[in-house]
Amino acid sequence: MVDHGSGMNVGHPLSHPHGHAQSMHPGGMPAANMGGGAGPGNGSAQPPPPPGNGASGMPPMNGPTPPGRSATTPGPPPSATGAANTPAPPPHSQASSSTAQAPPPPSQTPSTATQRLAAINEQTWIQLGTIADQMQEYDRAISCFESALRHNPYSVPALTKIGVLCKSRNQFQRAVEYFQRIINVDNNNGEIWGLLGHCYLLMDDLQKAYNAYQQALYLLPNANDAKLWYGIGILYDRYGSYEHAEEAFSVSLRIDPKYEKAGEIYFRLGIIYKQLQKYNISLDCFRYILPNPPPPLSELDIWFQIGNVHEQQKEYALAKEAFERVLAANPSHAKALQQLGWLYHQPHRNPTYWCSIGVLYYQINQYRDALDAYTRAIRLNPYISEVWYDLGTLYESCNSNQTNDALDAYQRAAELDPTNPHIKQRLQLLRSRQANGGVAVAG
Repeated sequence: MVDHGSGMNVGHPLSHPHGHAQSMHPGGMPAANMGGGAGPGNGSAQPPPPPGNGASGMPPMNGPTPPGRSATTPGPPPSATGAANTPAPPPHSQASSSTAQAPPPPSQTPSTATQRLAAINEQTWIQLGTIADQMQEYDRAISCFESALRHNPYSVPALTKIGVLCKSRNQFQRAVEYFQRIINVDNNNGEIWGLLGHCYLLMDDLQKAYNAYQQALYLLPNANDAKLWYGIGILYDRYGSYEHAEEAFSVSLRIDPKYEKAGEIYFRLGIIYKQLQKYNISLDCFRYILPNPPPPLSELDIWFQIGNVHEQQKEYALAKEAFERVLAANPSHAKALQQLGWLYHQPHRNPTYWCSIGVLYYQINQYRDALDAYTRAIRLNPYISEVWYDLGTLYESCNSNQTNDALDAYQRAAELDPTNPHIKQRLQLLRSRQANGGVAVAG
């Protein structure tokens, strides 16, 4: 995802889940080097290790250490022959349920008529709930699945469906309670651990999310789940562990280049690369999604990010062009105005930069801010004719009582660039207007 044919050295791509390299996205988007790690599967089913209590703020993993692994260096899961021991659940798995349920009796074929009838009723209610879900009658679906649980309180399909429905309706705590009921009776269910991780992430409980994702990756027989790695990427991004987030997002796209969140992932990667000061790669990400931004973002939001990257590159002309695109389409674009305010307060020592910011403020009729920006530019370098010309235009536009100030600014611009016809024209027109009491004389 990084090169785009630009010739940048992005290192070796992550290994494909099945052991061979593969393009991560159609359209000439090669896979990125996300820290040189390997993708999920037999090479590295464990998420990248957190950097400890470093600058990123990522806490150390204090969940269980699966059998056969070092406590400090996560590695691939044990092979099938060496995985006899069952990993203990993370510490929170017992505490998150207020009343732990006793495990059900061993699974067996219903032997009595009552048991057979209960099994039939369970399956019937699950089928009815599934139909209601497909018809988007979610309350009725949940009611049906609850009826199935009355016939079998340990029905994994019913508990899973209710949990997923609750999660889709942003009822994350309720979803956790149903998923936890499954974990209490089937601690080795990697799929449910993954769903728990997503819920904890959305509840901002990052440590529990990390522990749940750890268990999911250890227990799943095949960790090639784009949604799982997408969640892991967001988790690391939230911690500020950008290198690990970069790797996880890359794995997600390698598993499923057409994943529904692919556009959002490219946007997040663009932000991450900007934070890592990999500006060219960041621009590649933003430009890639520019024709079709992920909702709710718009094309203007992407141009805003492109302008921000150019500003950090000190490519002020390109930044100005990008921000002008935003303001031309929407002069009151909140993000662009906010960014301009942020830019205004940065300690840049480039007069051309401040001149560009002044022009932008002038175009949206924020004359006081434009004056402040031009003043900063002149203090940094009083010998740039463009700044004096723009200052004259500002004085001429905002107040008829400042005609003399405009004349002084134009005169200074003319002294610095005596052959510029535009400056001569403005001086002649303004002097003529002043001589005729404010009315310009037609030539």
